[in-house]
Amino acid sequence: MTDTPDGRPENYGRLLQQSSNGMSQELGRFAARYGLTEVQMAVINFLSDQPGEQAAQHDIEIEFHIQRSTVTATLQRMEAAGLLTRSVCPDDARRKTVKLTARARRDVEAIHRYIDGEQREFERRFSADQIDDFKAMLAFFARRRQTVGPIDSNPPQ
Repeated sequence: MTDTPDGRPENYGRLLQQSSNGMSQELGRFAARYGLTEVQMAVINFLSDQPGEQAAQHDIEIEFHIQRSTVTATLQRMEAAGLLTRSVCPDDARRKTVKLTARARRDVEAIHRYIDGEQREFERRFSADQIDDFKAMLAFFARRRQTVGPIDSNPPQ
């Protein structure tokens, strides 16, 4: 494995964070061309892949690993911008169903083209085995985030 000049192991989490930040910035620039934020674009993309272009708010919370209050605020802003509608779920009055509007649907094709193009570029650059390894590494980081508590059980007071 690679060590840094001071003998410490290379910080793969930091590399992952830097890559994630770069991807987010690039997605944000693309989304801005359509008057959207990166998060709005991601929600539109997610909903466009759901049956009837709709989902329960809880499904969005799970998909993006974010708290209900954050999702609620995001969806309220998107509703105010005319990108989606929110209604009471017919099966459970405590839940909200979220559905794309015509305003959001007009951008779906461009969003899909952009995301699919990025995916194809990734697949051109790396072999199937490399992609499988990459996905295994991402799954490792995702599992650790969910299962590992603080490494330092005695932090300074």
